[in-house]
Parts: sequence; C-alpha cells; structure tokens
Amino acid sequence: ADGYCNALKELAQIYGLPQDISVALLSRFPEVLLAEKEQEDLEGRAEAICAVLDRALADFDQMRTREGQRLEMDILSRAQTTETLVEQVEKGGARFSLALWSGDIREAARYLQQEKGLRSIYSYMAVTNGVASGYAPLLVAFFRTMPGMSAFLYGLFSVAEFVGRSLGGVVQYRVRIPDEKKYGFAFFVYQFYEVMDLCLLWLPYPLMLLNRASAGFLGVNSATMRQAAVQRYLPEGLRARINAFESMCIMAASSLCSLGMGALGEVLDVRVCVTLGAAFTLVVCWLTIWKNRTQVRQVYQPGRDGE
Repeated sequence: ADGYCNALKELAQIYGLPQDISVALLSRFPEVLLAEKEQEDLEGRAEAICAVLDRALADFDQMRTREGQRLEMDILSRAQTTETLVEQVEKGGARFSLALWSGDIREAARYLQQEKGLRSIYSYMAVTNGVASGYAPLLVAFFRTMPGMSAFLYGLFSVAEFVGRSLGGVVQYRVRIPDEKKYGFAFFVYQFYEVMDLCLLWLPYPLMLLNRASAGFLGVNSATMRQAAVQRYLPEGLRARINAFESMCIMAASSLCSLGMGALGEVLDVRVCVTLGAAFTLVVCWLTIWKNRTQVRQVYQPGRDGE
C-alpha cells in the first residue's frame, strides 16, 4: 500500500494532478487488502467440550441409577403381589369351604373394627339400602290403592329416577369433584336424599317425578365417588373380602328392613311408613357419617386432616 501511494504521488507531481489519494482508490490495487484466517484454539475447545460431556454423562448415570431403584421397587412390589395371587390360587380347592368363607368374613370384620370411617360408611349404606328396599312394596301398594294413581304412573315414577341417574352419570364423567370437597358433597347428598324420601309421597305427582329425578341425579354422583374412594382406601389383599362382607351386610339389612317396613305398612298409612323410614335413615346418617366425620373424611379425602 505504501508503494502504491508513493507511486501515485509521484505521478501526480509529474503531471500536475491533485494528490487526493483515497482508501477506496488504494483498495483497488492487488494485494493491498489481504484476509488472514484466524488460528483456532482447538485444544481449548476440546477441553470445554469434554467438561460438558463429563457433566452430561454424570447426570445420565445418576438418572439411570434412580430409574433402576424405582424399577427395583416396582419389580419387588409385583413379585409380592404375584406371591399373594399364587397363594390364593393354591388355596383354590378349598375356596368354597364354609370354614374358609367364615375365616375371610372374620378377617374383614377384624379389619373394619379398626377402621371407624369405613365402618360408619358401611353402616349407613346398609341401613339406607335396606330401608330403600323396604320402600319398594309400599310404593307399589301406594300407587295401586291411592286415588288418581296407577301402575302406569308408577312406571313413569321409576323412569324419572332412571333419567336423573343417567344425566348424573354424564355429569360425573365430565366434571371432577375436588378432593377437599368430596366429603362435604357426599354428606350433602345423603341429607338431600333422605329429605326427598321424607316428603316424597306427600307431594303432587309432578313434584314426585322431580323429586325422584333430582335424587337420582345426585345419588349416582355420590355413589360413584364413594365406591372409588372406598376401593382406593381398602388394602388390595382385603378388598374382595371386605366387599363381600359389605354385600352380606346390605343383603341382611335389606331383608330385615323389608320385613319391618311391611309390618309397619299393616298398621300405618303408607306415606307415614316411608316418612318414618326416611327419618330413621336420616338419624343414622348423622350418627355415623357426621359424628365420625374425621375418620370418614379420611376415606373420601386420603392424606387430609379432619376437623
């Protein structure tokens, strides 16, 4: 660049030209501007890459270690479950013996003695289902003997509850009740159901249909929520035994209540019988679900403290 500049100045002096030599003019000459490739620090970059790889491999190794521990726990749990099932299969030959059945029922009863919440739920369910089964013959008698009623209207009466339960099932599928509100919702439904039974046969027929539809709507939501909560709460090894024990209690209560409601129907008006049955069930609800609400709430809302 110096050589080109000096040569241009000499030419300007010789020919009397202005010496306004610019950078743009000099840059046009060959080899004035040369681009040199910067030397890369390959060793420095290699060290940085190795450090990153070391950290990534260490994190990956820790992740696989934790994953292996969780996998080990899962395998041990499945192995224990398999051993339990194998023992049950091996005892399959004696599964139908009276002694084995009696032992299973006693085991379920011993477990429920320690679970006040479950015992309260099962007690109320046995009473409310038993009384409800006792209503059936009384309702048939009411619709056959009450002036203005008929078997057809009784059929519509049953359809109204079916429609309410169907709509309730759709809502239950779409709407999730928060865990902290499950106990309160269940207790509200139990109270609502019993109050609806209290006034059922004293209402005009259109309101009776609305009564059954609303009771069915809320009842199916409460029942689904209760069944899921109870099955989740029960130990896996005792679940079948306790479910069988519950079914036995409900069947026994249904038989006794049907007999009792039928006997009341012989001496009292049908409407009075249903009202008395609902009032009795309402009292039982308060003495079980509400009185033992701390333990019952633990079934509906596991991991939360009661009042």
